[in-house]
Amino acid sequence: MLYFIILMTCFTNTQFWLTQSLASLYRKPRLLSSLHQILESVSIVSHSIKHERKLEVVRMSNANPHSYLISGSGVWNVCVIDNIDFKQKSFAWGNIYDVTRSTTHAILRLVFQFTLPLNISLVTDETIELNENSFMIGRNKDADDVVQTLGNIIQQFLAFKNNHDGSFAFAQNFNIEIINKKITEIYNINVLCLLLANIVILEARDNPNNDDDVNKSCDQYFKDLNIPDNESIYICCDEAIFRRVMRYYIVNHKVRPLLGQWHTSKDMCSALLVTFSSYGIYNIAAKLGVKFLDKLEQVADYRSTCRVLDLIWNAVGCALYIYSKKNNIDFNTIMEKDNDLVKVWYCFFEWSSYWKGHRIGIRTGNALMQLKCLEAFALLFSTAGKNNYMKSIVQYLSIVAKYPRLQKLLSHIGSVNLTCEGHYYAFDEALETFGVKFIKQNITGNICDNETLKRQIKASQAERERMDLLIGEFTNDITISQTERAVNSRQEELWLLINSLVDAFESQIPTDHLLFKNYKELTSTGYKKLIESYESGKERLMQIYRQEVLHVESINTKGRRAKGVVVTKVKDIQEMNRVNKRRNQIESVSITSQSDFVSNPQPILPEPQNTLTTINNERPIKRTRHTNTNEEIEILNPYLANTNPTDNDTNLTLNALLCISDH
Repeated sequence: MLYFIILMTCFTNTQFWLTQSLASLYRKPRLLSSLHQILESVSIVSHSIKHERKLEVVRMSNANPHSYLISGSGVWNVCVIDNIDFKQKSFAWGNIYDVTRSTTHAILRLVFQFTLPLNISLVTDETIELNENSFMIGRNKDADDVVQTLGNIIQQFLAFKNNHDGSFAFAQNFNIEIINKKITEIYNINVLCLLLANIVILEARDNPNNDDDVNKSCDQYFKDLNIPDNESIYICCDEAIFRRVMRYYIVNHKVRPLLGQWHTSKDMCSALLVTFSSYGIYNIAAKLGVKFLDKLEQVADYRSTCRVLDLIWNAVGCALYIYSKKNNIDFNTIMEKDNDLVKVWYCFFEWSSYWKGHRIGIRTGNALMQLKCLEAFALLFSTAGKNNYMKSIVQYLSIVAKYPRLQKLLSHIGSVNLTCEGHYYAFDEALETFGVKFIKQNITGNICDNETLKRQIKASQAERERMDLLIGEFTNDITISQTERAVNSRQEELWLLINSLVDAFESQIPTDHLLFKNYKELTSTGYKKLIESYESGKERLMQIYRQEVLHVESINTKGRRAKGVVVTKVKDIQEMNRVNKRRNQIESVSITSQSDFVSNPQPILPEPQNTLTTINNERPIKRTRHTNTNEEIEILNPYLANTNPTDNDTNLTLNALLCISDH
């Protein structure tokens, strides 16, 4: 082995059998045990796999995560908890598929420790008495300023230029990446540079779906961090766990939950898609090249969904500015005009700008921007009928309003700096994207019980440090991303969509345009329903505030899940497209058949059934065996009686059968 290493070092351009074989072996994870045996046989590794397992158990037992914790008067601890699960890699021996593979769940506990330039103990932990006037929800000046700023950026890139003949020209040499870069530059000005956090993975707890286990996980932070009883802790989590921690907060006010803004941003994407599902958003996404609309509808991948919504936001914004320039309309007065389609998509531009502003606040570490854009967007959760997030957002904003100390701390640290300056992560995003990934990279074996999983999580940070001396010497940390990814800008598809939107905005009957065909909510009634649902959302959220926070009214959950708009599913759109395609095919066959009958007279056949009636009949869920009808038999008998039919006879018979067929 050493001989080949020396040869490879001296003769770099020469291929040797052993090194070639080892390079292939590294690509086959299931043969790594064989690689270990090879290295053991030539004494490169010191002991066997069996002995390494025994040593690993000893190291896990002796692991002490508390040794990584720091303390001090300026240290702010942000606790984050989330669910982590592992599925058993293989079925148990002897199983005949009468038992499923077991799944192991645990509460992953992590703490971000930030060293602030102030003495936190000197910041008074006073509380503000909440009332209806102290709670802000809905549109606000800060959120409107974000919309105005984003619109101005688009207008600057369009760079309208008037021609001598009265027409105008605009630039088309930009895409969403260029716009996002400009937005980041603007909002990174005067933003404090976030310091790197000390990240510690603490001992995991049991079941994240059990209130008692979640409560014990919260209490354990007091012991781990040596926090006095008169001090409070802040625990960030996703919406599902947030509801459980809120129930504990009612009993113990020292445990203060923070709603994870990454999970909130993900549900904001879903709310936008649900709200505009009956107004053409899926056709617009398809125009951009989205193939799997059902995955978009489910927000199966957050980054991909954000990219689609970013492109749609950009296209709608450009189209609105071009339309207003063509028609000499002030952009800010579009809502006062009579074009309902333009008003619908102006609403999309405004509300998606709130979502985009919230996301920019995460990426730049601007907590105030996150909160103000969330306040403005929150009304849309009631439109989409998202009851859990309606309640959780009201409770989260009330906690922020109640504790000025929390507001001051968030003004210093609104996000987590993990990878590079100017691109930060939400607390729950850092845990979900990097923490869980780190754990799963450093856990070995087939996890089949909770105790083994918790021991491995406890020791994962120590085990990784043992490897860093070797890995860090030759490679970079693969847990975090350090370079920009190359992505398709889709600039050509973007400008095709912008031109289509401008054409639709200027058409007399917008629903006849290909982008918005078959969308029945694109009417004055549908537009009015959209606006009213957003405006009524404030009262619905204030009602939750009075019932769940102030407790001045009895709790009444009736109607909370009601949606303010008509919701159209992707499968409904696809079925509608299939019906329309089928109708067009039958109509074309009917026209062809009639022309053939005129040119080639044949015996009189029964008249085709009404095509419209055939289309309106719903296709059965399960296909049944077809039985020939009397009409079909009458058509087939002359053809079957002919012993030598011509091609023309065959085509005429087939056309006649298609005219009366339901298939």
